[in-house]
Amino acid sequence: MRTTIKDIAKHLGISANTVSKALTGKSQISESTRLLIQETAVRMNYTPNETARALVRKELRIAAVFPMEPGEFYYYIAGGIRKAALELKDSKCHILEFPYPSLETPEDLRKILRQIRKEKINALILTCSHQFNIYRNELERIGAAGIPIIYNTIFGAEDIPGLIGGVRMNTYVAGKMAAEFLGMVIPGKTRKKKIALFPGDKNMLVHRECIEGFYADAEKYNLEVVKMYETHEDHKVAYRQTGALMRLHPDLDGIYVTSYNALGVCDWFDKHPGYHDVAIIGHDLYPKLNEKLRSHSLTATLFQNQAEFGRESIMITCEYLTGIRRKEDCSRKFIPQLVLGCMVDNFSYYDDAALLLG
Repeated sequence: MRTTIKDIAKHLGISANTVSKALTGKSQISESTRLLIQETAVRMNYTPNETARALVRKELRIAAVFPMEPGEFYYYIAGGIRKAALELKDSKCHILEFPYPSLETPEDLRKILRQIRKEKINALILTCSHQFNIYRNELERIGAAGIPIIYNTIFGAEDIPGLIGGVRMNTYVAGKMAAEFLGMVIPGKTRKKKIALFPGDKNMLVHRECIEGFYADAEKYNLEVVKMYETHEDHKVAYRQTGALMRLHPDLDGIYVTSYNALGVCDWFDKHPGYHDVAIIGHDLYPKLNEKLRSHSLTATLFQNQAEFGRESIMITCEYLTGIRRKEDCSRKFIPQLVLGCMVDNFSYYDDAALLLG
């Protein structure tokens, strides 16, 4: 955890204001105190937060808009946003949260964007709903008013005025990783291996790129996609589709779920144990899915670290508003991490059911 000015103040038993004066070169303290504070800062590995320092001179209000459901994914986005807000709490940067019910409630998102237009905000961070055209006009009005917009995780149209960038996973690489993993773990070097794809919505950018990445390398690893089902991020739908899939292809070798929604697929296999030689790779970590990894119902997952998405979206926006970052540098794609069951204990933040329920 990064050492803060308050940590140094607590260690020395002095005020945070005194520490700040010593580290910023102000003259209202004695030279001996200044030297003591500076030496302590070095010993405690203190590094100044450049974004926070810039914000001291300028008050900012940033609106962060995100869905609450599915909570297995967006709880961690919200957590990352709040972590960034804590890091910037000594500055004049205020993060205003505007949650909406779910990805499937674009009308609620439209109302929130209309409300935001009445707020005095300096920037907007938005996780888009699937049905972009329902609220597009409200978003265009925000951008046209000169308010910078950053997408988070799910992106909408790229021709929106004011759009400066976004933060998400490199989903094309994720698809390629899934193909290579299934190619390695499914036995048989020369035979065709039968695979099914389970995207949430095959027309959405993040899922479409996963599919494209998978197909790009499928032939290299002798993978044949025999079926594709859209789950629409519904566990029950994924469960039913898995049953239908196995009736059609009882000799299936593997399944790639391009979203957090591998739980429904794993539940079906847990209740039909004769099919457990099917390799399954999904996305993300959260308590219930982690148990599927531990029991090997889920062979592996591609971890996005969505809390870092939330945090990074705030930091990028702040740095842009304060002149630290250029518009050309306001986009970031994270490379996912392949996680196996033996690794789950190392991701405690994503393994605490009490946090998710809270």
